[in-house]
Order: sequence, then C-alpha cells, then structure tokens
Amino acid sequence: MAIFSNIYDILRAPVGAAWPECLTAGIFEAEDLETIPWDQLPVNYAAIVCSAADKVVASTAGIAFNIPVRFLFMGEIGTSAKRRALRQHLDDMLDYLDTHAVPNAQVVSYDGVAWGNQIEANRLLEGKSSQHRLVEFRCTVLVGYC
Repeated sequence: MAIFSNIYDILRAPVGAAWPECLTAGIFEAEDLETIPWDQLPVNYAAIVCSAADKVVASTAGIAFNIPVRFLFMGEIGTSAKRRALRQHLDDMLDYLDTHAVPNAQVVSYDGVAWGNQIEANRLLEGKSSQHRLVEFRCTVLVGYC
C-alpha cells in the first residue's frame, strides 16, 4: 500500500466533504501554491500541507506514520457575517472528521485551529488590503504500510 505518494489524495476526501465549494475552486497541495501568484488564486480554495512524519510506529501488522496535517481554507471577510462564515469552516472540518472515517488514514489528534493574525499569511493579505483571509485546522493522521 503506497502511503506517501497518495497522501494528498487520501486527505482530499475530508476537504471535499467538509468544504464542498473547494471542489470547484480548488484543493491544492502546499507545493502547488508556491507556483501560483497570490492575485491569481481563486476565492474559497483549500490547501493541504503535510509536515514530515515525526513518529514511527512499528508492529507485527506493519509500519505506521503520524503525519501532522494543516488544512487551510481561503475565503472572504468583507463583513462580520463573512468572517463568521469563514470560521464556520473550522467547525465543519471538525464535525466531518469526528463523525466520518478518513479512507486509508486515522485521525489520531486534533492539534489546533487558527485564524486572523495567528496565520502569518493573513498579515500579508491584510497589508495588501485584501478582503480574503485563511483559517487553519491542524490534526495528525496515522497512515500505515502493511
């Protein structure tokens, strides 16, 4: 079973289910975002950022890796209702992950959320007078090779 070559495909399922508007706007891997100018990104897109696997679990059943994941959602903030709606995406992701299994992976911890100036990129967007901001949902997923 390949785990690293298809990790982003595994994680697209919860993004598409929790944030369906991203299915048409785009669900990007972190590496994809580095090649797209900020002003050319669509509104209401998602990004998936996977960090290096920081723990290895080995057993007779195989090898498993805990991979820290950041799900980012970009949306509009022009009004207080839009800011609330943007933060609602954090609730939507938690609700989905808490009630649905992720195919070929297991969420082992919910590691945090961030919005506003807690996210460095939002300070850049604010400096450019953009009406868009990111929210971030962090968790750790266990993926394995058997």
